[in-house]
Amino acid sequence: MNRLLSVVVASLGITAPLSVAEQPGASNGPPDGTIVFSSLAPRGWDIYLRDVDGVASRLTRHSALDFNAAFSADGQRIAFVSERDGNMELYAMNSDGSGLQRLTSDFALDDHPTWSPDGRQIAFVSTRQPASAGRAWNAIYAMDSDGSNIRRLSSADMADYSPAWSPRGDLIAFASGSGRSGQSDIYVMKPNGQRRRLVVENGGWPAFIEEGRAIAFHRQRNGDDWDVWRIHTDGSELKRLVENASMSRATADGSK
Repeated sequence: MNRLLSVVVASLGITAPLSVAEQPGASNGPPDGTIVFSSLAPRGWDIYLRDVDGVASRLTRHSALDFNAAFSADGQRIAFVSERDGNMELYAMNSDGSGLQRLTSDFALDDHPTWSPDGRQIAFVSTRQPASAGRAWNAIYAMDSDGSNIRRLSSADMADYSPAWSPRGDLIAFASGSGRSGQSDIYVMKPNGQRRRLVVENGGWPAFIEEGRAIAFHRQRNGDDWDVWRIHTDGSELKRLVENASMSRATADGSK
């Protein structure tokens, strides 16, 4: 990851930079401010924690890539992507790095895990279902937190990515790369995949904020210039929060 990554307090428009070659997780941490991220270690990408004082501790040590980590809402478990078994699979561990558990086992690519607020389910992206044209596009899936009961929530024809649970667990926001804008658009749907609806065109990497009433997302202006925007889940009150922000994540409870 070559660009500077930032954790953005979206509701306040404040940025707090990490360092080059660090990647914040999909849900950065519990309300105490702890951040889970992946960093380019000497032998590859590993998972780290950073506390409110800026002290980092390493959780994984493997020659394969470990990345895209996501805290459960209570901060007790971390889901992440690893290539340690030959391709991108999902794993989970305790927040101290113990209790490693493999969640998926498939020839497809599994990515972007995100926990439901009650910690019982994990939504993720996978290419395991071929599209009608024969190409394996990304689709949104969900499974129980132990890796069982995997089910597809969105169409494999739409190149969907970056799922995010609402704090109440009643909605999943995601981006679709085959939107009407010619770029990706932001949608929401029920956790069973029903009642999919467009929230805003031209946006990616959604995250619920303001106790689930709004969604923060990225929008590309030109070239490598990205801004952070917010919009109510009903599609009203679109507002730009941060200019020139490269990557942001909301806290696990969606408060910032």
